[in-house]
Amino acid sequence: MNIIPWVGARRVAIVPVIDLQVDQEPPPDWEYQVHSRVFYDPQPGTGLDQSFQHYLQALSYGRAILEGEVFPLVRAPDAEVNIPAMRSLPEGHGYKYLLAVLPHGAGQHRGGHAFAHVSEVNGITGWARVAMFTNPLLRDRQPIGVWAQELLHLLCELFEHPNLPGYDVMDGVGASNSVHACASTKRLFGWLPRGVAEHAEGALDVNLHAIGLAQPPPPDRVTAVRIPSRRSSNHFFVEARLRTDPFDGMVPVEGVLVYEVSDTVKVNLRTSPALTRGQTFDDPDEGLRVTVNDGLAGGFAVSIFVKPDPGLSGRLLSYGDAASPGNVSDPVVVGFGGWQAFKFVFAGRDLTGANRIYAVDRQGRLLSYGDAGTPGNVSNPMVVGFGGWSAFRFLFAGANLAGENRIYAVDRQGRLLSYGDAGTPGNVSNPVVVGFGGWQAFKFVFAGRDLTGANRIYAVDREGRLLSYGDAGTPGNVSDPMVVGFGGWSAFRSLFAGANLAGENRIYAVDRQGRLLSYGDAGTPGNVSNPVVVGFGGWQAFKFVFAGRDLTGANRIYAVVA
Repeated sequence: MNIIPWVGARRVAIVPVIDLQVDQEPPPDWEYQVHSRVFYDPQPGTGLDQSFQHYLQALSYGRAILEGEVFPLVRAPDAEVNIPAMRSLPEGHGYKYLLAVLPHGAGQHRGGHAFAHVSEVNGITGWARVAMFTNPLLRDRQPIGVWAQELLHLLCELFEHPNLPGYDVMDGVGASNSVHACASTKRLFGWLPRGVAEHAEGALDVNLHAIGLAQPPPPDRVTAVRIPSRRSSNHFFVEARLRTDPFDGMVPVEGVLVYEVSDTVKVNLRTSPALTRGQTFDDPDEGLRVTVNDGLAGGFAVSIFVKPDPGLSGRLLSYGDAASPGNVSDPVVVGFGGWQAFKFVFAGRDLTGANRIYAVDRQGRLLSYGDAGTPGNVSNPMVVGFGGWSAFRFLFAGANLAGENRIYAVDRQGRLLSYGDAGTPGNVSNPVVVGFGGWQAFKFVFAGRDLTGANRIYAVDREGRLLSYGDAGTPGNVSDPMVVGFGGWSAFRSLFAGANLAGENRIYAVDRQGRLLSYGDAGTPGNVSNPVVVGFGGWQAFKFVFAGRDLTGANRIYAVVA
């Protein structure tokens, strides 16, 4: 739908009309009354301007102006007053649009209609019809919101009525109460070029500036927040409504609105009544939560949380393994993007004992991150190794038999190297060659702990056996291997070690069906347990899968979406 903004002046011919079948002859000053209602209409006693022009100025923050002139009264033979009104205009009048003003709106086919792009009559291509009063006794003036609704239909071609009862002039109740339009509607008309914040996911704390106040908002506030839907092409808006002026003084309830917008203009209110301090709107299917934290002068302080979409490429996901079949938790998106571009991603600890996530970028640098455990809160990286890390065949983290935290690498000569990360930029130590050769021939190499708590280095050989080594921490002193798994380990898509949420040391594998399996290594030959299927499917789609701990010390399984 092509909505026409209204910024600047729009010209409309204004024609008072009566239907000779039902209307009495109006007062002699009828044309002046119509002119006043349109352009300047001070209320007796208070001087408050009740005109359409004043209302339009408030709605548009001064960005829209109506220009026009009031033409002589037209007496029409029946209710179809629009044709005589259009034909009554003098030659060369220069108007495309016409507003017909009836004395009252009682009865059928009277007041409250607008038509754009009608067949041209005397140069007029669109017209609207309104009434001065709601009844034949010429009492109770028709709300100026009804005039606004019909003129906005005509001049902006917005004919869809939003479902925002009492909160939008384009809604029937809102027009009757002559309230402001919502932020979504005002954006369509070109009245909010700034002030609407976009928020796609994660947490946002923001101060909302009520829509009825002067716009754009102060630097520390926003007019509204626009949030894309997870389930469709729709969007959500969050805005504040207060009784700040004579128009929004008529809103049903002061507070924060959450409403859904589809197809540009179809609006559905999701909070009824409006939210006030301490109240929350929660849509689990959308992953959207809006909480009103406090009231402010002219607005509200709100917290918005949008659950990140775990299916987007490059996301770093964090899972917890409850240790029972299929009970790996729903993922937390701890890194919002770009993780698929790394050569290696794995988890470990630096020499200070801090839990880290390591990655090797395209420049071959070793980066170190901290995972705070909340959506998107993986820290900015520290470059702990300045280059050359992309040349390794395997790269992983673990601990030697002395309990020292190490980063292990298998180089192109098949040597197993051991590094220490001091936790400061560029301070990864020179390597110790703990295994002199042959490590490049393995299908998998990774580190973990067996069920006794012993630190081990695991490898899968060409026969598919799972081997377990101990690193004494000195050159060439990796122990002879123990065969803890007798065969079939080379068939897995991924293989790594970690711990479940109960703190049990586990060996994890992703099989060809995409299931996540969990094994326990008893530390004796062939005594790796039968697997528990902790994740039922889909794990084969990840580019990286590994285990570690976040900064709170929680055991996590991490995955990077390909």
